[in-house]
Amino acid sequence: ASLMLVTAMNPCPCGFLGDSDHACSCTANEIKRYTKKISGPLLDRIDIHIQVPRVEYKELTETKPAEASIVIRSRVEVARCVQLNRFKKIKFSVMRK
Repeated sequence: ASLMLVTAMNPCPCGFLGDSDHACSCTANEIKRYTKKISGPLLDRIDIHIQVPRVEYKELTETKPAEASIVIRSRVEVARCVQLNRFKKIKFSVMRK
């Protein structure tokens, strides 16, 4: 079976651990207890961990000119070629058409 699992969680119960604008109000024990909610065997199967910084409301709501579809298509085609080349020795397809 093919499966791609995408997960998300806050860094701590209050959500502000590591935030440059807000102080985290959690104790070390609260953070430890919070992170232990995810089992080790599950964490072992998550290959990529990325911290994503908070985006300001103003940045989310401002209107920007849309990127042209042809530009996006070109970028996607380049990415597909890179992936096809990367996985050319594997006997199964990682990208379906």
